[in-house]
Amino acid sequence: MPSLLPSRPFLTRASRDKQLLVRSAALIGLAGLIVAAITDSLRDKRAGRPEIGEIEMIERLEELGSSLAGLEEEERTSELVQTAEIRIYQLILQWEVGEELTHVYSDFIQLCRNLPADRDALVEMELWHTMLSHCETPDALGHAPRLAAEVAFFAGLSDEAIKILDAGYERTGVALLLRRAVAAAVRANDLQFLRHTLEDPERLRQLDVWTRCDVAVKLRAYGELFRSVLVMDLQGLRPGLFILSLLAVAVWLSILLQFSSAWQHWFLVSAAMFLGVCSAFLTLYVVFLQEQIRGFVPNGDLGHDLLYWIAGVGLREEAIKVICFLPFLPWLVRQGSPLLALITAATVGLGFALQENAIYFLAGGSSVTWGRFLTATFLHASLTGIAGYSLYTLFFPARRNWENALVDMLSVVIAHGMYDAFLGVRQLADYSVLSLVFIAYLAYRFFRTHPRTPGAIQNHRFSARNLRPRRRPCHRGSS
Repeated sequence: MPSLLPSRPFLTRASRDKQLLVRSAALIGLAGLIVAAITDSLRDKRAGRPEIGEIEMIERLEELGSSLAGLEEEERTSELVQTAEIRIYQLILQWEVGEELTHVYSDFIQLCRNLPADRDALVEMELWHTMLSHCETPDALGHAPRLAAEVAFFAGLSDEAIKILDAGYERTGVALLLRRAVAAAVRANDLQFLRHTLEDPERLRQLDVWTRCDVAVKLRAYGELFRSVLVMDLQGLRPGLFILSLLAVAVWLSILLQFSSAWQHWFLVSAAMFLGVCSAFLTLYVVFLQEQIRGFVPNGDLGHDLLYWIAGVGLREEAIKVICFLPFLPWLVRQGSPLLALITAATVGLGFALQENAIYFLAGGSSVTWGRFLTATFLHASLTGIAGYSLYTLFFPARRNWENALVDMLSVVIAHGMYDAFLGVRQLADYSVLSLVFIAYLAYRFFRTHPRTPGAIQNHRFSARNLRPRRRPCHRGSS
């Protein structure tokens, strides 16, 4: 049965055909444009502005109340503010929410406008106690606790606001009240309340995955953080965008498989791709450990931000991808094929790009899709390929393998960090085009990685015979 893949002599001739190379490059570019266009069509777009709903009403009311509460004492009595307050009351009447909710909304606005500077003075206000009584009224159970808690926040009474929201959740079972209480407890560092929430499975189920991550970070609950990050990663996947990401990865994978017989080991390629996807999830978990728990984040200083992109982003991503490559090493060493090791490591990198691309496609649209299709996908393949191959060579007795492997690992981490830095550091924004220099460097290194083939990678095999040092012939002199 004839092979569906082109032969190696054909590829050798094709690599010297300039017209074919130009057409191939144009084909890859066209495929990227198609993927970018489809990405834009799959992303969420609002056809028009819907009619204002219940949630938007209360959110708009909170914004208006926040504006009034932030005014100085002399500003609250101005004619402009009085006119604005009248317009707010008219807006409330237009919503036609019923008599009870109209009283709740009006009392909230009045409290915000007359909010005292002294916290204790709020507790003594009759209007405040009226607002608290609304929290027990059946018709206002969902809204009154939320608005009363907002007034407490404006007055600086975070503990009181948490209690109001928690009591409202216990009475109504409205999950939004619990989420707001937990978010307030995270900001106020109320560890006792957070621990109570984390230990209650029913309460924990009411929280969205981002809030659960915040709770786990605050309590240093690493097991819960791991589970929440996994759920968050899975929830963020869109089947359509994931398929587009798979298409981008498949283009580069098909190119890499032309250089070796790795395509015959379909199980190896599939497993490497799967562990690459897993490495993206593990990287997200480490992001929370480094940035949310340890506080290692950019701060605007050029030196610090460069350290963040290299020792933070570059190091963690490359280290985790290499760790996910390690399970293949024993089998690859027994096979004795350096090229197979290189392609396997690169496939792990493509698996990482498969997962990461799907997230970026959702967030960025066609402009991001185009860039990642042409650069970032191959970037991860080449980075992991070089690093994985360096580890592979350590299992064979050759001089300076440790030194070469260390240099390769450091160059991979630095190149990755600098590529991201030119795209992410504000002071380097004018020189972002230089990120392509690191793509070119990594492509050069990747395709010249094989130590015995200075021109291009070939399918050379290590064996015990060709690795054993040869003895110099011994010639006996004539007597």
